[in-house]
Formats: sequence, C-alpha cells, structure tokens
Amino acid sequence: HPQPAFSTLTKDDAPSIQDTVMCGILIRRNARYYVVNIMGMLCLISSLVFAIYTIDVRLFWERAEVFLGIFPLTVLFKMSAQGKLPRVGYSTKFDLYASACQILFLAIVLGCMLASIATNLSIWVASSCPAPGYNEDVVVLVRRIEFYFTLVLLILWVAWNAYFTAKAVMVQRLAPLDAVRSPVTIRLQDEAVLAECSTKDPDVNGLAPRLSVIAAQEKCSEVVGGDFKP
Repeated sequence: HPQPAFSTLTKDDAPSIQDTVMCGILIRRNARYYVVNIMGMLCLISSLVFAIYTIDVRLFWERAEVFLGIFPLTVLFKMSAQGKLPRVGYSTKFDLYASACQILFLAIVLGCMLASIATNLSIWVASSCPAPGYNEDVVVLVRRIEFYFTLVLLILWVAWNAYFTAKAVMVQRLAPLDAVRSPVTIRLQDEAVLAECSTKDPDVNGLAPRLSVIAAQEKCSEVVGGDFKP
C-alpha cells in the first residue's frame, strides 16, 4: 500500500511446525492521528498538573486533592489508548511518551511535597503552641525556589512535546518500509517481483523441505506475450 500504518503479524498454524507460514501486513496511520488524538490529549491531561502551582505553597492538603484527581485520569487514558493501539512485544514511542508524562507528574508531586514540608515544618513542630505561625522568610524563599523549578519543568515539558511532534512528522515522511525500522529485511511482492519469479524457479529459502518441493513444482506463473498466465 502506498501509505501503509502500523505493522502487525498474522500466523497461520499448521499441524507441523515446519509447515507454518507467517505473513506480515504493513499499515501506518497518519501522524496527525497520533499527535492530535493521543499525544495531544495525554499532553493536556498531564499539563493539568501545573495547576497545582496556582494554590499557595502553604496549603498542602488542597494541593494533595489536585494530585488525587489528575493521576487516575492519566492512568485511565493511558490504558484506554493502549487498548486501541497494536500490541507489540517491546516499548514503543507511545510508551516512552506516557512514561515521560508520569515522570513529570511525580517530579511535580515530589517538588510540591518538599515545598510544603519546608513551609509547614515550623508549624508541625510547634503544634503544641497556642497560635503557631508561618516563618514568612521561609515561605518567601520556598516560593522563589518553586517558581524557578516550575519554569524549568515547563520549558522541558514544552521542548519534550515539540520533539515528539517533530518525530511523528518525520516518521510520516519516511518510506513505508523505513518507518517500520525492522532489523529483518522486508521484501514486498509487487509486479516486478512476480515478473521476475515467473522467469525462474521460485525462491524457496526458509521453507520446509516438503513445501520447497511443492513450490518448485508449481512455479508462480508463466509470462506469455507480457501477460501473466497461471
């Protein structure tokens, strides 16, 4: 197919393992499908975690409520998207992107926890006092550190998404076989291959002995006047 999408492998089982025939179907979705419907939605859901920084650093439990609301949503969307994508036995680019979203979430959660602990530590230690208060110098320092930390994370997150979008567009521009990136040489049977096969014995490499004999006896076709004749 001129624009094939994802690669899948079908298997036709025979009574004998030697008679097993395996064939592959090469398909490739448009890059815009993954960027908009999967990467875009997962990016938006993961970016919601930055809303935590709109809550004051001293409000630890209010920030925790945001954590508990966003994390299950990210996990559910990842599981739903994986159910619609072809299953393979290795980590794909989608798995890498989903892992990056989880790393972003955990980094922000850890940073917010450390900031809240540093801010509320004096209150938790002096909880027996009648009216414990915040150390304003510590609060100002934590806010400043958290601002730069958020800025760095935001820049890295935008650059990461731009990188994945560019990779998706580049893969779409590759030839179908190059986009598969298979370590095994893939050979497609087009008209040229059939014409070449019709003038000589068929290629029986990799076939079981019994199938090799059958393939040698039944050639692909015979060319008569430029037309294929079975």
